[in-house]
Amino acid sequence: MYIWNKVLLGLITVLSLVFIFFAAQTLGTHKYWREIANKQKQQLEELEKANRQLEGRALSVSDEAQRSVAQLRLELHKQMIGRGRVWYQCEKRQVDPKTGSMVVVTSLPDPSQISKKMVLYVFDENAIQQGGRYLGRFTVKEVVEAQKQLVLVPTVKLTPQDIKQVVESRGPLTLYEVMPPDYRGLFAEVDEATLREMFSPESVEPYIKNGKPAQPDDPENVVIDDVVVQKYRDAQGNYLRPLKDYEVLFREQHRQYSRLVDLIEAAKRDKQYVETALADARRQAEFRQKQIALVKAEKEKLLRQRDLVAEHQEAVKTKLDAIEATIQQLLKENRALAGEIARLQVQASREIDARTRRLTLNGNGR
Repeated sequence: MYIWNKVLLGLITVLSLVFIFFAAQTLGTHKYWREIANKQKQQLEELEKANRQLEGRALSVSDEAQRSVAQLRLELHKQMIGRGRVWYQCEKRQVDPKTGSMVVVTSLPDPSQISKKMVLYVFDENAIQQGGRYLGRFTVKEVVEAQKQLVLVPTVKLTPQDIKQVVESRGPLTLYEVMPPDYRGLFAEVDEATLREMFSPESVEPYIKNGKPAQPDDPENVVIDDVVVQKYRDAQGNYLRPLKDYEVLFREQHRQYSRLVDLIEAAKRDKQYVETALADARRQAEFRQKQIALVKAEKEKLLRQRDLVAEHQEAVKTKLDAIEATIQQLLKENRALAGEIARLQVQASREIDARTRRLTLNGNGR
């Protein structure tokens, strides 16, 4: 038993050494992972602290790199106020070349949440240099969810130029529930030549000068009670163009266009009336010219008749004068004859009286 005790003791000793070795390894491993865990815990606490700071701490507005999530959310909310919903990457399928109505396919979101009679502002997503334009204000006439199609009709009658832009737009299209607001960087990347093509000569200069050093004749900032109510210059002295409400401008443009169309239509009607009256006047003039020709011919005929009558009158007068002369001569001769007859009658009467007396005397003498 003594030998087996020694063997057992030796085995116990060897196993104890093995246990001590593994225990030391376990302690080292535990220490290693405990240090890593402490470091991770410390990093986690630091990250949680930084996260809490990012979520809610108030930093200086000028500290752009360390702005909090709350501040960024607040600014995003400010940008989103009044923006409405937007549908990007819409596909134009077909366009009515007479009215500008079109069929549009939108896949995001699904369903699109676009309802019938909704008013949408349609833009071509391409860059301005590639033909990107505002295409107009449309009303949703029909929604086909199964085919993800929308039938859009213009809210007002489009001009031929507007219809041409809708037909020629390549897409994709963006649909806005609310007209996007103006901001000064909107046309910052558009070159001057394109700007001059887009805007009239009276309104293009502010867009060209925007962001460039202000000139002495440019307006100053409008300040009321130490509050800038209209900015024309930034802190560096660069010119800032006034912002515009494009929805109001487009409506005013359409109102003026409608007024001009009405004036043109009225002018066309007036022109038609004038042309009709002119044609009638020309017909009247032709009729009067014919009447004048007939009257002239009648006049010529009457003049010839007058001349003939005058000639005949002159001949008659000549004959009348001759007859009157003859009559006067005859009257003179008649008067002479009458005198002679009277003389002869007197003479005869005397002779008769004398003969009668003689006869009487002779008779008495017997």
